[in-house]
Amino acid sequence: MSASREKKKRQELTPGSTVDPKAAREAEARADARKTNILYGTLGVLFVALAVFLVVYNSGILERNKTAVTIGGGVLGVGGMLLAVPLAATFYQILRDDVARRNSDLSQHKEVPQ
Repeated sequence: MSASREKKKRQELTPGSTVDPKAAREAEARADARKTNILYGTLGVLFVALAVFLVVYNSGILERNKTAVTIGGGVLGVGGMLLAVPLAATFYQILRDDVARRNSDLSQHKEVPQ
């Protein structure tokens, strides 16, 4: 509790103070209502965040156990992957270059309609 709050409490408790008891009750009721609003607001935000998380998690968007591509993993484990992944990448690049070359050859040999 801050020093100013403590001072106000002491003034309310002293017999010669001029603090209106009705005003004090109203101020206390407003403080309680504010605390309640903050509590319910926080719980509401947490509930909505939990619901969003569960919907996203159950939708399968965040699949972390799925493997996109594993090349050579079943052959020699990690060593197979270290060997097979560069080989597969090289094979893919050669195949891609070959397809691009064939497409360019086809486009050069086409006759232009008149």
